[in-house]
Amino acid sequence: VKETLQIHSQAKVEFYKTYLERYLAILCKSQYIKSINIYDVFCGKGIYDDGGKGSPIVAYDTIKRIYESFDFPSKTNITLIINDKSAERISIVNDYITKNKHPYCNVNPYNLDIDDMFDTILPVINNTPNDTRNLIFIDPYGYKNIKKELLYELMKNGKTEIILFLPISH
Repeated sequence: VKETLQIHSQAKVEFYKTYLERYLAILCKSQYIKSINIYDVFCGKGIYDDGGKGSPIVAYDTIKRIYESFDFPSKTNITLIINDKSAERISIVNDYITKNKHPYCNVNPYNLDIDDMFDTILPVINNTPNDTRNLIFIDPYGYKNIKKELLYELMKNGKTEIILFLPISH
């Protein structure tokens, strides 16, 4: 299942792309927003054997497409924070980004267990300045321990949105 982009995953990635297009188009034009952090904490390998693009690649490509569609240069800094517990998967995503490097986005890759990842990003998110917004994409294949307390903690600053997919089969 993880070697090809399944139809349900295609639908999730398409939803994420559409949401991200609108989110970035609005926030990058705001004079009050100077930075956007996009977190993909279960990013997977990004490019599947069938050529399908997963969430980190779709996000990276969407950022480029949005920036290139503006009639004016946006002054909003975007950082894409990607994480997967598999170093091999992060390497695949990094290879794509290296080959398709563009100046519109900084990428910070992590290879952490999810609990360590949340421990790493929670202090950053909780100290988000007023001119910064966070978007957290959570698509936890096979992971069952997302707790509502964690979600509340991530959103308590009022500057963070979460896109969360929880498969009923897990």
